Amino acid sequence: TFLVGLGASSLAATDSVDARYCGFTISAVEPPPGNFRRGDPDNSGGGNITDAIAVLNHLFAGEAPPVCFEAADVNDDAAVNIADPVYHLNFLFGGGPAPAPPGGADGTECGPDPDPAASLGCEEYTTC
Repeated sequence: TFLVGLGASSLAATDSVDARYCGFTISAVEPPPGNFRRGDPDNSGGGNITDAIAVLNHLFAGEAPPVCFEAADVNDDAAVNIADPVYHLNFLFGGGPAPAPPGGADGTECGPDPDPAASLGCEEYTTC
């Protein structure tokens, strides 16, 4: 939460006022991390094969990037690359490890990034 306010003062009618310039700078404030589901970059509500295909299409076919890069970073290594769809497909069809939290073995866990300092960003995620 970021609050800005102005101070107030009461002067008698006979008091003099020395007006001075007062300035301040507002810096960008990061919003609190949003909830998302790792392994669901297509924002469909659960991790499945279409999510791996969406990441592959972004990486190799020039399609639009996911609106939530954290959801696409299935292995949570702070990068979206070929390792993520491979990791996801291995989980779905090869008995590999589940997506890193939030995601879970059943793909239904939603929550904020457990390591916001290494976050790739999540501009929009509406299915949590």
